[in-house]
Amino acid sequence: MPIFLLGFNQTSGEIRFGDRIAWIWRSGAYQNLLVVGIIAAGLFLLWHASRRAYWRSAARHIRKRRIAMVSLAILSIYVLIGLLDSVGWRGVQLDTEGKFVRTQDGKIVYAPRSLSLLDRLCTRLRERTEKTYSAPLATHLYSKGTIQQPDGGVVRDYPPLQYQRSHLLGTDKVGNDVLYRALKGVRTALIIGGFTTLIAIPFAIGLGVLAGYFGGWVDDIIQYIYPTLA
Repeated sequence: MPIFLLGFNQTSGEIRFGDRIAWIWRSGAYQNLLVVGIIAAGLFLLWHASRRAYWRSAARHIRKRRIAMVSLAILSIYVLIGLLDSVGWRGVQLDTEGKFVRTQDGKIVYAPRSLSLLDRLCTRLRERTEKTYSAPLATHLYSKGTIQQPDGGVVRDYPPLQYQRSHLLGTDKVGNDVLYRALKGVRTALIIGGFTTLIAIPFAIGLGVLAGYFGGWVDDIIQYIYPTLA
């Protein structure tokens, strides 16, 4: 949440009550309610499962397996990154004096692009762009370019990076930080994987019921079909 909603940013001019209310809708923050609802539902399911003996027994078995705990830790990191990239809002625009830019009817002007919590935490990675490819922790670009010499001459050499040794995994074709782009892809991967699983569950249950009820050749056909779909 922008700090101006709490009234701490006194240099930005008068903060009206309507500004705080309008922020929810005009900055796109209302979309975060879905994320909050998903988190609340997840916590409720965990609380509900913790009250069942068989789920507590399953949790104890998982805690005893090192590979399972490592996998759970990695998955938790992925989910945390996905949540950070799902909560976002558009920031306010300030003029040269540090005051809010307002329209003629007095409404605060917001930035055209919404930034997530992940974007804001990775501001340095997001803003430190280069011209093109570079190797991990490199000091020069991956490909040669034309460099203007102080004496007016021109040579073909590897140009130095604007931010040397700042890109842990290097940069891509358009100069974006590869680590930042990889983190941005986590949310997409979780959405695709999650929705694919949710779509497949009804089909899996239906085929399982048919295979168990009819058996015989129906079961054999489903045993061939389902692995293909999976």
